[in-house]
Amino acid sequence: PPARNMPSGCCWKGLQACTWLCLASNVAAAAAPVAEVTNLALGRVPFGSSDTYGWGLIHATDGNLQSEWRARHDEPAQPIPAWRVPEPAFGQAPAYRVPRWRLPMAQEMDGDYPSFLLVDLGAPCQIDSMRLYSGARAGGFEALKTYRSLDGLAWALVREENSRSHCTAGMTSVHAGWAEETRYVLIQMEDRCSGVHLGGFSLSEWEVLGWPVVDMVPKFAKSWPHCENLKPCFSFVDLAQAKADCLAEFDCDGFSFSVASMAGGRGGGCYKTNCSRGSYGNVTGTGVHFGRGSHGYWEKRRTTPPPEARRLTEVTKQLFTA
Repeated sequence: PPARNMPSGCCWKGLQACTWLCLASNVAAAAAPVAEVTNLALGRVPFGSSDTYGWGLIHATDGNLQSEWRARHDEPAQPIPAWRVPEPAFGQAPAYRVPRWRLPMAQEMDGDYPSFLLVDLGAPCQIDSMRLYSGARAGGFEALKTYRSLDGLAWALVREENSRSHCTAGMTSVHAGWAEETRYVLIQMEDRCSGVHLGGFSLSEWEVLGWPVVDMVPKFAKSWPHCENLKPCFSFVDLAQAKADCLAEFDCDGFSFSVASMAGGRGGGCYKTNCSRGSYGNVTGTGVHFGRGSHGYWEKRRTTPPPEARRLTEVTKQLFTA
């Protein structure tokens, strides 16, 4: 690709995977491992305002520039299903931000206008950039709004852009990323291209480029893998400190921790290595033995979980009420 589209300090690795190698901005450059910037949306079927038979939502993120997603341009026959979001924790209300995105009401839609696509990246990520590829026909838009969310409930507007670049078939646009950690990304397309539009909006491919946020997540409540200890075991260490120590050590894959303090407080355990990279792959313990009862296990999350095989299509409650 043209050099002007590449982030500073990055090198182009491959066209099909749209992959760069970049230094993670939040790690000291002198000793930082290289963070691989990949297409986080690849294979993750988005939720959308509508699609067309033969030109379904799956084609927006399938990695194939010869396929397309096309929105319906006639009035949808059924009410638009609401976006399926995680429920807030008991006793907590989502901290809504302004401006916030909500599912358009039926009376606000002119056929499928505005059109939107929403993708769940599977885990919090740092977003480096986005790429949008026009399809083989002129079905573009002149206005694009991008929204982000960490929990699928509270949404923030990233930016609004106006351009006729997608009014021509086969065009590609590059959009800068943002600093905030993000799991859900939504794009809303508005303003049909005058004189060339053939109906509903369409895209050949939507790429969200970035890398997963490395973090500690609870893996097992009352068991832990008997893989290699990274250093001498510890006792009476605060959970927050144990997490920080494991995150600071690249070879640390996780740590066992006292069952009574798995949710917080001081406890004992051991830092582990060579666990998530081959020694064990599931809770059944294939290839490795597990201890049970006295300790749980916190795992270092280095990647996002694989895409689900099927998109959930059940009609659920509205994301935001009027």
